[in-house]
Order: sequence, then C-alpha cells, then structure tokens
Amino acid sequence: MSKKSIKKNLQNIVKKYEEKTCRNKTTYTDSNLTIIDFGIEETGLLNTYYISYIDGNININDCNIVDDYKNIEYKYDYSYIPKEKILEPEYKYMANNGKLYEVYTDYSDGLLIKNGSGEYHSLPTMLKFNYMDMDTLIKALDYQVEQNIVTKVEYENGTFYKNDVFSLFQCSINTGNKNIYISDNLEYSEDFCK
Repeated sequence: MSKKSIKKNLQNIVKKYEEKTCRNKTTYTDSNLTIIDFGIEETGLLNTYYISYIDGNININDCNIVDDYKNIEYKYDYSYIPKEKILEPEYKYMANNGKLYEVYTDYSDGLLIKNGSGEYHSLPTMLKFNYMDMDTLIKALDYQVEQNIVTKVEYENGTFYKNDVFSLFQCSINTGNKNIYISDNLEYSEDFCK
C-alpha cells in the first residue's frame, strides 16, 4: 500500500472517534477505547501502519496532568487586580525533598497554566489537584531560558526568572528554604528568603 493510501485509511479510522487533548497530546476516543498514538512505519519496500490504544476512556484527571516541562504554557489573568499589591504567602507546595514551602504572590489566581486537556487553570489549582508540580514549572522556565523566552539571573539568595507574562524568584536551598515569589511585575529584593 502507498503511504498516501495508508494515511487516508488512518484518517478514516480516527475520524469515527471523538478527538480530545490528553497530557498535551491528541487522542481519539469512544466509550470502548482510546487511540493514544498512530502512524506509518516505512520498512524498506513495505509501508505499514500502527495504532496504539487502551481499552475504555482515559481518566480526565490523568489527562489534565502536565509532566513534560517542554509543554508548559501560561498566561496572566488581569480580570481582577487587587487595589493593594502586597506579596503574601498564598499557598504551599511540596518540593522533591518532601518539605512544604510557601508561595508568595500578590494575586494568587493571576498566573494561569494550561493543563494537559488544553484548559487554563490557576497555578494554585494546578498544584492542589496534582496536575503539575512546582519543580516542573521551574524546569520549564530553565528550558525557556535556553529558548531565549525567559531571562534568568542568579543571586546569592536564589534565582530570578522573568518573561513577558510573570516573574518568579526561587530561594536558594542555602538560605534554608525554597520559598517562591511570583508576580506579574516582581522586582528582585535582597529581603527575599529571610
């Protein structure tokens, strides 16, 4: 079979299913199974296709997870801006070392992260429901530094990240904590992490 014919057959197969986004990938599902991957393999003279699937539907909570730092997308919601912007401890996150740390922000629901189903939710919601962890966000920022999307400055007391959407400061472990400060207009302060 030609590659063009195989591609057309694959498209005919998947168009019978409902298209969904799961963990930032397109899946095709009905009540009986979910196609999680398909494609064409070229093996010399023969072209063959493959379809990877699981029985039944994927759990929506599993689909909402974002665990690949390269897929992190975010925006800032300015629909409500507090009269007084004061950095306060708004919520906690658990780091890889198993300890809880504070996240200081002046607008806790302002930073929105796209979950694995393609919907934006506030950072606290993403953390609370384990759709993403803070370490994944930090890895995403480091990755985006390499892509020249984010700037990164190392200070004695931590690391400062800045992009067009928000700024984030993470305390260095040598300060005794890994607290994080987030705002749409955060400026570095030596008072962080004290």
